[in-house]
Amino acid sequence: MKRLQVGLAASVLVAGFAGPAATADAATPTAVAPFTQTGFTAGAFGTQVSTTVANLRSGPTSYSGVSCTSLAGLTRKNSVASLNLPGVLTGGAVSTTSKSISDARGRTAEATSTVGAINLLKGAVTAKALSTKASSTVSLAGAASGTNSMTLVGLTIGGRTVGADVSPNTTLALNVGGKPLAKVVINEQGKTTVNGLVRAYTRALHVTVNAKNTLGLPIGAEIVVGQSSAALNAVPAGFATGNGYALKATLLNGTVKSGPHAYMSVPCAGGAAHNSTADGSVPGLVSAGVTTVDTKSTTVPSTKTDVNSTIASASVLGGLVKATGIKAETSASRLAPMSPVVTTDTSKFLSVKVAGLPAITGAVAPNTKVRVPGLGSVTFHKVEKTATGIRVTMVYIVLEKLLGNLPTNSVVELGVSESGVR
Repeated sequence: MKRLQVGLAASVLVAGFAGPAATADAATPTAVAPFTQTGFTAGAFGTQVSTTVANLRSGPTSYSGVSCTSLAGLTRKNSVASLNLPGVLTGGAVSTTSKSISDARGRTAEATSTVGAINLLKGAVTAKALSTKASSTVSLAGAASGTNSMTLVGLTIGGRTVGADVSPNTTLALNVGGKPLAKVVINEQGKTTVNGLVRAYTRALHVTVNAKNTLGLPIGAEIVVGQSSAALNAVPAGFATGNGYALKATLLNGTVKSGPHAYMSVPCAGGAAHNSTADGSVPGLVSAGVTTVDTKSTTVPSTKTDVNSTIASASVLGGLVKATGIKAETSASRLAPMSPVVTTDTSKFLSVKVAGLPAITGAVAPNTKVRVPGLGSVTFHKVEKTATGIRVTMVYIVLEKLLGNLPTNSVVELGVSESGVR
């Protein structure tokens, strides 16, 4: 099974901005026009492969993000144990963290990405460890700045050792067997200023294939390793908020044990984002097929959020619960800052089968809860509404006993869509 193989139709960096022009300076103070609040946007991932060849694509692995909020003190984390996209990349553990911070410096959006041992293009590029960090800050006095940093251990490119002290945006040619293969940018950094606030990103490695090869990668294919992005935004009349994902397992104390897989957040100030996975699993408990997650939002003239999370098929405990055509689709909209939020839910199943419960079918009503012996309580098409949004979980399981590495009362979610406006 290809672990964490995810496809991306277009590069997804941080909700609301992608790849500003690269600059080498680490911090650039900028005067900021007065404003009463700032919104935070930060995101990070381990690896991403963008190519026209579907089975060689890999979207943002171990993505974490903070967006669509003016709240400080938030921390979002994600991690995976290993990476494997045959012929393109293999790697060790990945961890990412995204934060919104308010302290003596002012208000800061910050993201970090840490990647263990990585092997790209069958050994053409290797490293023992890589990490990046990006931040955007506005001081209490209203001065804006951004920072970029990167560390690396044991980097080799085409068999050549690269020192740890690499200048920003260092570009090297990658040759294999005496023939050109790709361009490699090390310690890629970029910063721009939008409406007086800084947007920054850092990438440890950015590989672009520029010659024909035997790996099956077309010219123009790109591999990004260790990306962190951060931005501050002037708060609009309303933030779009929400996210979607395929699968997550959480312990009783709230610790995330697995996932969220194929996670994607809503661009808070307008835009669209996409993620997909070829498969995903919670070992010994759940397996899921192809998943796509699409999020989009608009903020002018009104604010609207749409989140669509689809899973081709899923099986729990070897077929004790099976479902196909799982679609979690929600929206939330508000015409004006003080008007009520209107939500919609167009989620559905193509089919559902539960061993010993033939009455449960694809037409199962929202919030139907049953007990499945040997598994626990299962809620189908779980709907949760608030004054500002809606959340749908197509299969919500609370375990009644130890299964795999998940203890009693752990929660497993399949097919999640959350939309909101605030």
